[in-house]
Amino acid sequence: MELSLDWIHNLIYFNENDKIIVFNINQPEYGFIVIDGKGNKLNHISVNPLDSFIIYCVYNDKGTIMKALQDGSDQNQLYEEIDSYPISLSIDLLSRRVYWIDLHFSKLSSIDFEGKHYHKILQSEEIISQPFFMAIFGEKIYWSNSFDHKIFEIDKLGLNATKINYWLKSDKDEKFQAIEIIDASLQPNSTNRCENAQCSHLCIPISINQYRCVCPQIKFHDDNYQKMCIESVII
Repeated sequence: MELSLDWIHNLIYFNENDKIIVFNINQPEYGFIVIDGKGNKLNHISVNPLDSFIIYCVYNDKGTIMKALQDGSDQNQLYEEIDSYPISLSIDLLSRRVYWIDLHFSKLSSIDFEGKHYHKILQSEEIISQPFFMAIFGEKIYWSNSFDHKIFEIDKLGLNATKINYWLKSDKDEKFQAIEIIDASLQPNSTNRCENAQCSHLCIPISINQYRCVCPQIKFHDDNYQKMCIESVII
């Protein structure tokens, strides 16, 4: 399971089997199905709450990177490659680019938010062997490697690749997986489009000046909450 946070609207996105689901941190009783993969595996979600879209990976006979509005509408393909397996997807608000690792080709690449200007940053079976998570900070890219318990660092343009060793100290020899960089610059402020929304249940932003009221599709708790729900798009 992958999680991605919309810190402006208090929304959490996560994948479950072939679906991407969203719920509000302040109303965790129910969720809304944003994307239904209909049998295709969905994974590695990144949310851009400033521009109100999500980017995610789809796996079938091709590796595909998709983009959609935060409610799952207006789905567009950004990148696709036969036999590829895109993982560790991350977005960078500073450069307005998408970064990911291709597990099959041991390749680190990027494109812009419109799916253009593809750039191969690094291809190496030695360094990109069993990656898990990736994070972008400043002019650097960091990703974890479970094979030899290390974090790797590289310039966004692929210059001066540097290996940084962080060995786990565990009696059980646990594999090094998730990493997270905490810094205020990674969560810039913006207008909360749902702050004064009159939604009965869940509010999801779909542009810089619009939001959508949606009805619950999944209940996470057994309760008797039966409030009437109304769906609408509000400017």
